[in-house]
Amino acid sequence: MRDILERYQIRNGSLLSDILRYIASNIGYPTSTNKIAQYLKKERISLAFETVREYIGFFKKSFFLSSPNWSDILGKKHLELYEKYYFTDIGLRNSLVGFRDEYIGQILENIVYNELITR
Repeated sequence: MRDILERYQIRNGSLLSDILRYIASNIGYPTSTNKIAQYLKKERISLAFETVREYIGFFKKSFFLSSPNWSDILGKKHLELYEKYYFTDIGLRNSLVGFRDEYIGQILENIVYNELITR
């Protein structure tokens, strides 16, 4: 996290970690940047969805997160409204939000995704 804060000159580190925790607790679920911005708004934190998208891009560039490329049924256009995010290292995810039995399905989906990407 410190490297991301320094490299991209982000002043609010707690906001960056809040976004990462949100994604960590929702791995495997389709998520939109607008949905994350609305969640933060409910927590009384004002942040534009473009900034959320930018922060997620920072996580992807630093290999914290990965997301599959989606296409619609006809394969003609890329669906960008909702993306599924997966942690490249499930241990990092567990260190952020902890391991609970009720998240085992999400964690297994993340592990399978990582294995398929590796192969």
